[in-house]
Amino acid sequence: MVGKKIKVSLKAKERDLVVEHCFPDMYLNFDLAELPSDRGIVKVEFTESELEDLIGSISAEANHASSRQLMLKLDKIADKLEKHLHPSGRVPFF
Repeated sequence: MVGKKIKVSLKAKERDLVVEHCFPDMYLNFDLAELPSDRGIVKVEFTESELEDLIGSISAEANHASSRQLMLKLDKIADKLEKHLHPSGRVPFF
């Protein structure tokens, strides 16, 4: 997947949670907060590396969330993004 972009659709509320809690600017070459939404959906293209880093950041924040509700929301977003990274559902073993 080197150089290939992975297309992801996020709900604007999911994007806003990630921006608010997970510091995506550290991992992305663009400002996630500035991407427009169309009918509440934000379309994003990530490199594999960007997506892996963002999933890691979201998962780490979920593990340290201040509430169970926030933890569940962030876990759901991480799972959704993971499915784009590994569409077969099989994570490669290294």
